[in-house]
Amino acid sequence: MRKPILVLLSLLLVASTYAATIDKPEAAPPSYVVGIRRKGPAWTADMNTPEGRRMIQGHIEILRKMVATGKLIAAGPFGDPTDLRGLLLFRNCTVEEARRMASEDPVVKSGQITMEYHPWSVLLKGKFPE
Repeated sequence: MRKPILVLLSLLLVASTYAATIDKPEAAPPSYVVGIRRKGPAWTADMNTPEGRRMIQGHIEILRKMVATGKLIAAGPFGDPTDLRGLLLFRNCTVEEARRMASEDPVVKSGQITMEYHPWSVLLKGKFPE
């Protein structure tokens, strides 16, 4: 289960940073945090209620705010029917910052979703060693 997640993360990273970093030296390597979203203890698939729709609207607003900080660079749901629900990828962010930002999400607050946070070291950015 972890191998597909690592492949997905690698593809997301390459797609989001490759064009901006080709042959550009960086003063310090950026730090990344991966946020993995899972079904929480209050999970329900039916969000087509007034409360569910408000929660989803709040969820989208929080994602927009995180993008506006420049720290959230990718986010999205998984398409397979498991307890894995989605992924957030943060750049130049600590685990604590990512946790604080995502803790404002109504789906996290309600227990619909739980989050795991992992610092991620990027070793390859579009170029593979010979």
